[in-house]
Amino acid sequence: IKQSFMRRTTELFLLRGSRVRAVTAPNVYEVSALRRAGVRNVHLMFNGLDPNQVNTNRVSRVDAGVFRFIAVGRLEKQKGFSYLIRAAAHLASTVTRPWHLTIIGAGSEYASLSSLIDILGLAAWVTLAGPLPPERVAEWYAASDALVISSLWETTHLTLLEARGSGLPVI
Repeated sequence: IKQSFMRRTTELFLLRGSRVRAVTAPNVYEVSALRRAGVRNVHLMFNGLDPNQVNTNRVSRVDAGVFRFIAVGRLEKQKGFSYLIRAAAHLASTVTRPWHLTIIGAGSEYASLSSLIDILGLAAWVTLAGPLPPERVAEWYAASDALVISSLWETTHLTLLEARGSGLPVI
């Protein structure tokens, strides 16, 4: 995305003069541009699936007896994953049908979410899969039965669009 000279100059000044641990960019071009500008702690963070990678030939696991929920996103407070895990605890105590929730993503809440899963005794029902490359996320969309969105606020939820594009029901 092209930005004004003033904005780009201000951002670079702030990045160079601060103690920012990491900067993310949505594509290889932006990573290269930032590195050329002197920002060394730049990492590529994929922002969505390539439409060519979306698999509309979903394979439901319900026939195997286990209903597969997935949640995809940054593990940050805004995404509401702690509420989702608490809801999973309620589900585990009330539903007898086999199910499993896999949460895909990375972020500052990873350790606390992992701890919450342990405290609530949900290791058999909830897995933190960590960050996955886009092609693996596409495989998870294809192999799951429903996407769960627990965000506290969003503008347009990218995973909603990806899931619907692959024919996956969304909760």
